[in-house]
Amino acid sequence: MSKYLLQHDNSPVGKNLALALHFLNLENWALRTSRAVVFKLNHFKVAENSALEGLKILQLSDLHLDSQSANVAKIKRLCRQHKYDMCVITGDFMSKKIADYTLIRHQLNKLKSVFNCNLGCYAVSGNHDHPRLLKRLPHYGIKLIDNDHIKFNTGQGDWVLGGVSDPHCHNDYDLNKASPRELPYPSILLAHSPDLVHQAYYHFVNFYLCGHTHGGQLCLPGGIPILNNSHVARRFIHGSWQRGMMQGYTSAGSGCTGLPLRINCPPEVTLHHFLAA
Repeated sequence: MSKYLLQHDNSPVGKNLALALHFLNLENWALRTSRAVVFKLNHFKVAENSALEGLKILQLSDLHLDSQSANVAKIKRLCRQHKYDMCVITGDFMSKKIADYTLIRHQLNKLKSVFNCNLGCYAVSGNHDHPRLLKRLPHYGIKLIDNDHIKFNTGQGDWVLGGVSDPHCHNDYDLNKASPRELPYPSILLAHSPDLVHQAYYHFVNFYLCGHTHGGQLCLPGGIPILNNSHVARRFIHGSWQRGMMQGYTSAGSGCTGLPLRINCPPEVTLHHFLAA
């Protein structure tokens, strides 16, 4: 069993999982998969002449920069191969309670060119993120929009980007501030996890972007998650989905927590293109 794995997770669960993968001869494959970042293109349907038509948003999620820094160069290379109007980050910049902030800052500096785009870069916090780090995000060109919203006009009309703090660790999450029900504009909501899907639906959110689940991280063939660390149905924990008229996407993220391993669920960066149906 790899000492490298135990440096990341020396807990009884981590040890047993690493041991099981070692004896099944899956350890090296799972480690390689965790570093094989893929690019995904997702299409959202909008009405013709919608204020969102033609918009391209790059989504990063669950970077976990203190434990998965090896992926940063690949993330940067993939992102720079594509054009996008806005970058959003749906939480979990870090992994550990006692984090290497020097390493995290170094990795964020490497990604500054990714965050620099026409409409800016916006983020919400995740359950692993510490206020010490969140306060420094503007230094890297990232605006934190926990429990807030911003109105944009890209030439075809007004639309709103909102963000809500993570309900796993913040009791002050406020959808009324992130996406007020009375807004007459199309709305996009950033959340760390899919756990607010149903509440967002009743707030008339049009598009919901999130992460947190890592797509299951360890999945059966076909990307079927073995575990679900959210409180919603499995159909909401990876990829595109729909709840009534609300369209959403749950990113598998680009990092890992616990053991730096993935099976049948590679890390990803995602480009969302809003196209007329």
